[in-house]
Amino acid sequence: MKLVRDLLDKSVVDRHGHELGRVDSIVLEMRPGAPPRVAAIELGPAVLAHRVWPPLGRWMKGLEVALGMAEERPLRVPFAAIVDIDRHVKVER
Repeated sequence: MKLVRDLLDKSVVDRHGHELGRVDSIVLEMRPGAPPRVAAIELGPAVLAHRVWPPLGRWMKGLEVALGMAEERPLRVPFAAIVDIDRHVKVER
């Protein structure tokens, strides 16, 4: 699997087909003596903004905090919760 090609920027849907957003980041777990493993995907405007330009990501995170949205952001979906990767990334949520 090519992570960037197969996951990044794909839409994410739950088991009912409701769109949750797009994959904005891939979280890797670094393990001593073993190859990295995909731990989760992240969704959210601050994550995307950070990918584009890190200062913009920090500003967006501050805006989320100011608006009281920081507790729910970024949405982190464990890789084990991904059911299917096709046209959309389907997650069990």
